[in-house]
Amino acid sequence: MPFFIYNNLTLKKMNRKETLETMLKIQDGINQFKLLIEIQLDNVGKHGKDFSFLRKKYLHDIDIYNRCIIRLEERFTKQLNTLK
Repeated sequence: MPFFIYNNLTLKKMNRKETLETMLKIQDGINQFKLLIEIQLDNVGKHGKDFSFLRKKYLHDIDIYNRCIIRLEERFTKQLNTLK
């Protein structure tokens, strides 16, 4: 089943090159969220012991980033299935 995107309010079928470029962008996004998680984990280690409200905020942010990663991985899988 071909994957369609909205481009300037029109429905457009993505060609193979566009699909691969989109997959690269999605993978870059996943890597960025993983980097943000590492930063937040570092912050939890530094500030979480002394300030419980910061620990709660950082852990909440990590949860949000993990949800974003899951969503991006779903999009990546959809794109991957269109290449087959």
